[in-house]
Amino acid sequence: MNFAINHCKDAGTKYALFIQDDMQVVRSIAARDLAEVENFFDANEQAIQLQTCFLKKEFQHRDATMMTLLATGSAYVREDDYPEGGHAYFSAVGVFHVERLINRLETLRDTEDKNNELCKKLGIKIGWSATPFMMYLPNPISYRGRQRTLALRASEWLAGSGFYPYQPMSADITNRFLTRDYSEIPYAEDWLTASGFRRGVPWNYAGGLSSLVAQGGWRGTIGRSLQRIRRWTT
Repeated sequence: MNFAINHCKDAGTKYALFIQDDMQVVRSIAARDLAEVENFFDANEQAIQLQTCFLKKEFQHRDATMMTLLATGSAYVREDDYPEGGHAYFSAVGVFHVERLINRLETLRDTEDKNNELCKKLGIKIGWSATPFMMYLPNPISYRGRQRTLALRASEWLAGSGFYPYQPMSADITNRFLTRDYSEIPYAEDWLTASGFRRGVPWNYAGGLSSLVAQGGWRGTIGRSLQRIRRWTT
C-alpha cells in the first residue's frame, strides 16, 4: 500500500482505490460516484479515506445507534466507542486522498489495527459511503498464517465455503439503490446476490469457524461448540 501511495504521489494522482483479492466491484462506477467521492473530501477536510464497501448486516444493531449520516448526506461515520470488529478510523480498502494520507500519517503502519489506532489518536475517522460499489465475497475459504490446517479445511467444507461471486447489480436495482433514502444503511445482504451461495443472514466474510456458525442449525451448533473448545484450550 505504501508503494502504491508513493507511486500515486509521484504520478500526481489525487485519489487511490484499494481493493483486496477476496472482494468484487458489484456495479458500474459512474461519473456520479466520482463526484460523490470529490464532494465527500471537499466537505470533510480532515478525512483521508472513504470506505466504498457495503456494510455487514451482522453489525446492524450497533449501527442503528452508533452510525450517523453526515450532513452532506453522502457518507456515514461511526461513534468513537464503536465495538471491536468494525473499525471507526481506518480500513485497508476504499478510496484514499493521497496527499492528505501522506501529510497526516507520513507512512502506513504494517497492520490495519495499528493504522486504526494511529488515526484514532489523530482524530481522523473513516467515511462510509452511502452509495458503495464493492464488497467482500461471502463465505470464503480462508488462510490462517498463510496456512490451511486440516481443522480449517474440515470446518469450511462443512460450512460450504468456496468461491461465490456476486451477480452484477442490474440497472433497475442500481437506480433504486442510488435513489433510496440514505438513512437506510446499505447492507450487502439487502442488495446483493451471490451466485450458488446457500444464503444465510447475516452473511459471513471471515471464514473458519465463523462461517460454520453463520450457517445456523446443526452446523451452527457444531461451530459454536468448537469455538468454545478452542477458547478453553488456548
